[in-house]
Amino acid sequence: INAEYGQCDWPSLLRCCIIFFGINHACMKLDYMNSVQLSVTLAVMSMIMWWLFDRTFSGLVMGLVSTLLFLFASQFFVYHGFARYKKPDFFLLRSWLPSLVFSGVITFGTLGRTLSAFKFSHDHEE
Repeated sequence: INAEYGQCDWPSLLRCCIIFFGINHACMKLDYMNSVQLSVTLAVMSMIMWWLFDRTFSGLVMGLVSTLLFLFASQFFVYHGFARYKKPDFFLLRSWLPSLVFSGVITFGTLGRTLSAFKFSHDHEE
């Protein structure tokens, strides 16, 4: 949300949520030739989402750190036998889940900024 501080941008938040659900839908419904094609496509879509709705360095770092922590935790669970894939790569899970985590962080960051701007504008109206 690239609005002035204290100004709510609800249409931008709605577009961000729609794109997040669109990325989620694209993960499951589109057919890809291989997991690399899926990973690259979703990574580009996630970065475009970051560029359109966040554009902050802290948002980018938070998204990347959250994604890396999620990847390390999921690989830890698989390596130690707490979780396992039934097939070599169940629904290409390792390809689309990092993109979903990254875009989720961007979506919830946008939601948080919008709600804080909404509270800020209501506090200063009184």
